[in-house]
Amino acid sequence: EPFTNVAGGISDLVVLPYEAYANGDSVRRAMTSGVSQLVGTVAFEALTTTSRLTKYAATQMAKVLEESNPHLASASSNPLPSRPLATPKGMSDVSSHAFESLARGLKAANYKVVVVPYRELSRNGTTGAIRSVVRGIPVLIVAPLTGATEAISYTLLGARNALRPDIRKEEEASMMGLSCDVQY
Repeated sequence: EPFTNVAGGISDLVVLPYEAYANGDSVRRAMTSGVSQLVGTVAFEALTTTSRLTKYAATQMAKVLEESNPHLASASSNPLPSRPLATPKGMSDVSSHAFESLARGLKAANYKVVVVPYRELSRNGTTGAIRSVVRGIPVLIVAPLTGATEAISYTLLGARNALRPDIRKEEEASMMGLSCDVQY
């Protein structure tokens, strides 16, 4: 779909000036309009695609963390918070979820590299603590990265929705099972 939309924008660079010429309208205004529509389409599709890719990456990293560390499956230490049900209307709606995503990633890393080794130190001494720290290094790297990736994904979604609020409304309507073509 993104390629189709961008291709449509590129075709507007040719079609709009030709139609303007054929109708005796301003070719320069038609060119400006075509370029403007293409830039808007490319920006929208870039934000949409990047948001989807980063969401996918964050989800996959969280799955790997949960599979390799069963304690992270609990809701309090999961590096990814659940996404809000309402889609963000703009950049002002994304900050709380983005900060929560970052905080959860850091919290998961802190748990695996600080809390667990501290418990191991009291139970098994220095050797157990060091072994626990070494086992926690992958979580130390991946958990904050997972939180940051989700934060970026949701922020890009907010930017995309600020750019094209009409698409956001269509997506919200389709999630509720409504059609946007219906006029009330």
